[in-house]
Amino acid sequence: MCGSATTLGIDSSGESTGSGTVSPSGALNFHLISKVTSAKGLGAIDRSVLRPHSVPLTAVHPMGTMRMGEDPTTSVVRSTGEHHQLRGLFVADGSLFPTSIGVPPQISIYAFALHLARHVIERARG
Repeated sequence: MCGSATTLGIDSSGESTGSGTVSPSGALNFHLISKVTSAKGLGAIDRSVLRPHSVPLTAVHPMGTMRMGEDPTTSVVRSTGEHHQLRGLFVADGSLFPTSIGVPPQISIYAFALHLARHVIERARG
């Protein structure tokens, strides 16, 4: 399958939503597969479509790289969003979450920014 990408979907309940291939033209050829509940069930997967290491991993909403907290041994920034080691460096994005929250993060990031903005202003005023 030169020039194509394999896709696999799993919904929040663990149900497989299927696998398929995306051709260079962008057309999706979708193949339904059943829920895999045991090691034996792995044999039912169409290996011509879904092979080991053929499923690309992507992160649509990367989060959780700069944990927020008061302890510099377990977090990167304080609860004010300011970096523990670099005074005046603030972080106000999805990297403040401890891990991915599993849903689109924009509203939560807006709330972070609203909370952290006053700390940035306080630091700028001295």
